[in-house]
Amino acid sequence: MKLIDVTGVIEPGMWHYPHIPPVEVEMVSSIAEHGSEAHRFALATICGTYLETAAHLYPGRPTIDQVPPERFICDAVVLHIPKEAAEAITPQDLERAAHEVIIRPGDAILMHTGWDRAWNAPNFVEDSPYLTMEAMHWIVAYRPSILGGDIPCFDNPRGGVGVNKLLFRDDALILAPLVNLGAVTGSRVRLMAFPLKIKGVCGTPCRALIEEE
Repeated sequence: MKLIDVTGVIEPGMWHYPHIPPVEVEMVSSIAEHGSEAHRFALATICGTYLETAAHLYPGRPTIDQVPPERFICDAVVLHIPKEAAEAITPQDLERAAHEVIIRPGDAILMHTGWDRAWNAPNFVEDSPYLTMEAMHWIVAYRPSILGGDIPCFDNPRGGVGVNKLLFRDDALILAPLVNLGAVTGSRVRLMAFPLKIKGVCGTPCRALIEEE
């Protein structure tokens, strides 16, 4: 078995969403001064590679600490959909990518566009490829447990149309943005994504891994 790390690195100065404070990492104890090392982190729920619940848009839905841990390990399909900056992902793109792939209810659907090449570039968020509403309807018809991708925005960042609300309606989880999906050679793999267990929040950064034969 091959284990592929699809988690982006969290670090000071990294990309962040326009309305979200940037990452802070500060050393608060050093070996030289205190005899041991420790750091303080300031992280948003949607920071780095994160796992997010429907509580992001629907009040009263389960928060990340309330999600059963078995949801974090599941079968997954990887759809390769090459995209350039600001390009839309359409149902036709998804159909072509899934041509010989069997997608089962409860699978994670992971979209590989190649946009992780722009991680930490100034335009990573605002020029992200995105899903049309028709494409999201195509996805939710398969009843995925998790929708993931190497893009930071499923909605059009230049004027969204509510695709995330459609996905969250059925309590699917969002896992994004991923990196290194291009290293996956098969279409069916095993996904493991473990968020921090923080009470009452809609999501947290996570460590995401793919296991492939």
